[in-house]
Amino acid sequence: MKFPLFCRRDNRTCDPDEVASYVNINATTLLTDKEADHIRQQLMETNERSLNTYGELGCILQLSEEMSELNKSLMKWLRVRGFGQKTETTQEQGRDSVVEELADTLAVCEQLKMLFNISDKELLIIDKDKLEKVNRRMDQS
Repeated sequence: MKFPLFCRRDNRTCDPDEVASYVNINATTLLTDKEADHIRQQLMETNERSLNTYGELGCILQLSEEMSELNKSLMKWLRVRGFGQKTETTQEQGRDSVVEELADTLAVCEQLKMLFNISDKELLIIDKDKLEKVNRRMDQS
């Protein structure tokens, strides 16, 4: 699901794909499927090791820290987009920060899934219910 973004440039909403026009993506930095699978496997192994090393408390504390950093990055993004206090941060820097903090947060979320033995299917069932509620609310608006 894509959410429209507010384009400060011309005071309208825009498709999230349009945001890519603000970012210089170098095609050589893209991963092959094989490389991506290898990294996913490494992440899974490292997350399991981290969970075994630092335990439940460490996982939950780390997730709290990562979510805080993601929140800070998103607040900076809003400033980059012209909401609130001005900033010298560029759109590219702001986006890169959001991507990095989101990756950190998602990595620790994977540890949390391991800790609580949560399957992707279990989350999808809950997502399905949430999507139905959100769609009903939007239909009523």
